[in-house]
Amino acid sequence: MYFRPNDRPRGDGYGRKIGVVLREGRKLDGRFLKHRLAPLEETAQLQGDHFASRESRMRFGTVFLLIVPALAAAQTVPSAPNGSETQKCAALAKLNLEGAPGGPALITSARLVDVPPTGLEQWPITTSGYGNTSAKIATRIHQYCDVTGYVAPQNKFELKLPLPGDWNQNFLFRACGGFCGYLEGRLCSSALARGYACVTGNGGHDSALGFDGIWAANAPELQEDFGWRSNHVVTLIAKTITTHYYGKPIKYSYIAGGSKGGQAVLLEAQRFPEDFDGYMPSAPVYDYTGRSTIAAAWFGQAVSDGHGGSVLSAEAAQAVHRSVLAHCGAQAGVEEGLVTDPPSCKWQPEMIACASGGSAADCLNARQVAAIKRLMTPATNSKGEVLYAYPYIPGTETQWAGWNYLGTAIPGYPPSAAGSLALARFANMVLSAIIVYAPIQTLSDDDASGMRLCR
Repeated sequence: MYFRPNDRPRGDGYGRKIGVVLREGRKLDGRFLKHRLAPLEETAQLQGDHFASRESRMRFGTVFLLIVPALAAAQTVPSAPNGSETQKCAALAKLNLEGAPGGPALITSARLVDVPPTGLEQWPITTSGYGNTSAKIATRIHQYCDVTGYVAPQNKFELKLPLPGDWNQNFLFRACGGFCGYLEGRLCSSALARGYACVTGNGGHDSALGFDGIWAANAPELQEDFGWRSNHVVTLIAKTITTHYYGKPIKYSYIAGGSKGGQAVLLEAQRFPEDFDGYMPSAPVYDYTGRSTIAAAWFGQAVSDGHGGSVLSAEAAQAVHRSVLAHCGAQAGVEEGLVTDPPSCKWQPEMIACASGGSAADCLNARQVAAIKRLMTPATNSKGEVLYAYPYIPGTETQWAGWNYLGTAIPGYPPSAAGSLALARFANMVLSAIIVYAPIQTLSDDDASGMRLCR
């Protein structure tokens, strides 16, 4: 995690489980029992004037034994929904955000939500990119205010606010990944469990989960929101709602995300350094424009079979990997089963080319050889100038699945082309907009049109 200079948090930071104040935070000790049972003792004394028998003492003892467990249970089991908290949360739906910083915005719902006894569900990818996501997150928080809305034009958000007694006075933005286009509240579960007010957004548009780039066609405003604006304006609006709900300022603000979300973290630090105090980028695609437009079109052209599919396959990738390890798998003098120094590995796809006109599982046909050579070559324009200098290198073939050919279907993701082809389609939409709507871009029309795939 990165912090702005001279502004490091003095208390617990994100990633550490902090103590959460319980609504019934008193221990069931003797003084508490004495206080709660005083009326009962006074009643017993009055009754003792008339019922001094052994039977009356036994009855009082029975009442005592029944009352104590009931009071103990009241201290450990969350109470029923508090009417005032329900009303306070619901009242946020009436908050006028038309003139708020980052607005205009509208809250579409605000409701009090009970946390299941089993804990909070996790998003399949953790904030850091590591760790177990199958288990639910245990938390002492029993309820929270769930707020949804949008900032014009289509920047949807979901904000989760712990009850005032559970809030640690900190704020977290969890950035979406891929091409965004979805609103997933589970992204906030790990932060909410620790008492953070947490918000996430859809990146400025709605689309299919994964790498759906159709939304970008003829939509320069949506492209701009996705590129840099969405997370900033959602942050401003979410902070306004948060401070209004709690009636006190936010102490520290953080932002976290992986892949595209990681890039969003770095972009916020660069463009809007006053938005956050700490930054947690995981695997950031720091040159998102280069990777998702220029390189995407280059790699998409490389693997395209001309019919929406790829000339590569799992069998071809496995053949490449076996050959790469045979040539470069013992660079340190030990067979390690991996390439320890990819730049010095001189492997080329021609080394396992099939016999003329042939095709087999353990060799590459002519189209596959040409595709892999292009994947391993920097992207250039028609003048030979390098536009993206980071091609695939030997050893990365184990990561081609889903990018350069269809991999195993992922639950929740719609069936689509391989990632590079999906990215290339996105590049088509964006580069078309560059030519028509944004002549100030550094790419010339010739360069941009040369990068487009045939539709």
